[in-house]
Amino acid sequence: MKAAVTGATGYLGRFIVEKLIAEGVEVRAWRRPSSDLRGLPEEIEWVEGGLDVPGSDAALLDGAKMLVHAALDHTPGRYRGGEGDDLQRFLRVNIGGSLSLLANAHALNVGRCVVISSRAVFGDARRDGKILDDAALAPDTHYGAAKAALEAFVQSFAARERWAIAALRPTGIYGLVQPPEKSKWFDLVRAALRGEAVAPRAGSEVHGRDVADALWRLLTAAPEKVAGRGFNCSDIVVSTRDIVREVHRVTGVTGPLPEESPPPANVMACDRLAELGLTFGGRPLFEQTIAALISAAQQRAA
Repeated sequence: MKAAVTGATGYLGRFIVEKLIAEGVEVRAWRRPSSDLRGLPEEIEWVEGGLDVPGSDAALLDGAKMLVHAALDHTPGRYRGGEGDDLQRFLRVNIGGSLSLLANAHALNVGRCVVISSRAVFGDARRDGKILDDAALAPDTHYGAAKAALEAFVQSFAARERWAIAALRPTGIYGLVQPPEKSKWFDLVRAALRGEAVAPRAGSEVHGRDVADALWRLLTAAPEKVAGRGFNCSDIVVSTRDIVREVHRVTGVTGPLPEESPPPANVMACDRLAELGLTFGGRPLFEQTIAALISAAQQRAA
């Protein structure tokens, strides 16, 4: 079984390809000449291409039975606001390029597909209670609108073509990757180890390993359980205060704690993933990850 993967060199992509390979799947993925492949599995078959490279779909999709579309062309370091100063290009590449990829995958009989969407499809407006999987999409950023547009095509491909295609909506993603400096919170943990002040912030988070597990379940569940559906993917609310306090607890280092932060507006319920048997790592996985980040930061300091 071969899977075509876009966005494999990104943060989430690293967890995705590791999961697929662990499940015995052959992985072929796009890369650019400038892509940083450090820490990525040697088993990956790389082909040059991207959403903005015409004709690169064919080499990626040839012989694949699964497609994981996680790529996003954006201003470096930014997702919301990732269109930068060129909204037209952002939409042309990320919507137009994605639709071309999906259409070609379907035409080539790629049987299963998961499109990585985002919690941004729901916007940041305050809501009563948690946001359910089938809540109305209400993006308030161009990034969220682009993801919502792709979700609409996930629905239409499933309805018109009877294709087993689904959308997965991760919230903020954390987890240790290689090299460690690419990991979310690495710099924050390093600052806490030095006793430096850290700005207050809170957000909903999910470990990349859990996202990859959710993805695998969507790729292997009965088609009628996933086709055309969006799946929320969120685990715990984490603040920078939580992170710094955990660093202090583990190491005995002292320093200022960030102020308490208000909870995020768009916390998602994940009932559909629960129905597929997914259990998130919760606080134990958060604590394990902080311990691993501490160890990595200490090794770098040494």
